[in-house]
Amino acid sequence: MTYLREAGWKEEAGKWRGPGVEAEAFPQSRALHHQLTKDLSEALGARGWNVGAYSQRGYAKLVDPEGRLGMFAARGLEEAGAQRWVSGARS
Repeated sequence: MTYLREAGWKEEAGKWRGPGVEAEAFPQSRALHHQLTKDLSEALGARGWNVGAYSQRGYAKLVDPEGRLGMFAARGLEEAGAQRWVSGARS
């Protein structure tokens, strides 16, 4: 998959390992989930949003430019069938 390879992922025995030295190998759907979360977080960061934290499952908790919790990943690809983002949550 070109998208993952261009982001530094490598395919190994049917799984994908990210560019981090200690990165775990994931099935393709999970690797895509992690890379899309990273790319979206970086794009929003360019507009003043910050990542408050990452969950153990790889979700990003995002904080808007005014310091309020503004967006978070609601469900993973396996649970929802597609990545869904929920807006409007406030801390």
